[in-house]
Amino acid sequence: MIQHRYQFPINILPLVELMAENTHEVRSKTWSNKKWPYGSKRNDDLKKHPCLVTHNELPEEAKAHNQNTHAETLKFIIRMGLKITKTT
Repeated sequence: MIQHRYQFPINILPLVELMAENTHEVRSKTWSNKKWPYGSKRNDDLKKHPCLVTHNELPEEAKAHNQNTHAETLKFIIRMGLKITKTT
């Protein structure tokens, strides 16, 4: 997990990872539906993409990008005075 300058409530940190995983799965499905296969390097002409793997197989840089996006979104939500709670 990446370090954030903003101090999240401890129960929010797992949400960042879950959101990052979900985003990756949705994005991968979108690319796959457009008939893009896995390729070791991105090639728009051949429609190949290196991130069409499971979230766990992503390069750390790609994982960090997804995590940072969601961490910043959650910080914004918290700064706006909204609360995130888990329903039972």
